[in-house]
Amino acid sequence: MLLKRNTTGVNARGQDGATPLLLSAANNHSKVVSRLLRQPGINVNHANEKNVTALYLASYHGFSTIVGMLLNHSDIDVNARDLRGHGAIHAAAYQGHVGILELILRHPSCDVNLTDFRQITALHVASEHGQKDAVSTLLKNGIGEQK
Repeated sequence: MLLKRNTTGVNARGQDGATPLLLSAANNHSKVVSRLLRQPGINVNHANEKNVTALYLASYHGFSTIVGMLLNHSDIDVNARDLRGHGAIHAAAYQGHVGILELILRHPSCDVNLTDFRQITALHVASEHGQKDAVSTLLKNGIGEQK
């Protein structure tokens, strides 16, 4: 039996499973994101068919205003992972977005040692891609330390 796709309302899924929040976050439309986040029933953690969330996309693209708004939402899952196991922390580390990393790391639910399905952390990602400032930020925030 096929699951019926929600095609109406604030959590409507379009092509590739994208929601209005996901699309506006990916395109840096902060006023739209702000409006959507105030809507009753908004699912801030909806993901597309690759299990990518609005937080992941905003983190990857370096949209700090949107990342901040999403992280302030009470229902945000800061550790949500895509199909490869990468979270927003991996996306920010990959791109070297230090300001985004700092926002994510300040979230009380952030798992600084979040691993993907190959046991790769954000520190691995930042190191592999030569993001020295991201590496420094992650090290200052206790990545790799046992809790």
